[in-house]
Amino acid sequence: MSDENEVVQQDAAENALDPAQAKAEETVTETETPDPAQEKAEAEARAAKREARRERKDYYELKAKAEYLERELRRREQTANQESQSDDVDDIDARVERKIAEIRAKEAETEFATKRDKVFAKAAEIGDFDGEDFLKSYKVGGVTADAILNSEHGARIAQYLYENPDEADRIATLSPYGQGKEMTKLEDKFSTASVKKSAAPAPIKPVGSKGSGEIVYRPDMSDAEYNKWLDQQHKLKRG
Repeated sequence: MSDENEVVQQDAAENALDPAQAKAEETVTETETPDPAQEKAEAEARAAKREARRERKDYYELKAKAEYLERELRRREQTANQESQSDDVDDIDARVERKIAEIRAKEAETEFATKRDKVFAKAAEIGDFDGEDFLKSYKVGGVTADAILNSEHGARIAQYLYENPDEADRIATLSPYGQGKEMTKLEDKFSTASVKKSAAPAPIKPVGSKGSGEIVYRPDMSDAEYNKWLDQQHKLKRG
């Protein structure tokens, strides 16, 4: 009987687990069968962390985009302001240039009219000449007009063309070069005539005419004096 008890006790001792082994088996058992509530909580925590990271990433990306857009907006505003200022300056410059051009054109027109009127007045003193009729009836322009306005004998050329309309029309049909040649011929013609007049002896001044206002011809008289003397001769002939 004692031997049987001893065998039973030995079997029980062999089948018994030491405390460390028992703890390990208990841990394994717990691992193999986790708590569902705990698993859910851990999963939710991990999801919350991922969402927080995503939200932080989106925040910083949006912040960076906003800062970029703000910088770009300021840059474009500055560029637009500079271009607007540049356009304003260009517009002012253009208006000033147009105004200067208008003033110069007006001055040139006034100068031309003044010179033309003086030449026409001299032409009328020389002989039969009507300035308005001359402008309406004769095709005078380019080289011919320049010669009339600027030549020393411009008044005589104008008066000659007025009295010779066919010649004026013929010259008007020529090229600028041809007109220039014709104007040179007329200038030479009137220059020669002036030299011949200058070589003529001075008329004898009547006794007692001193202080009477009579103009006495002189070889060195100016065009204006010559025109006055010529006008005086016409009056004397008519009188």
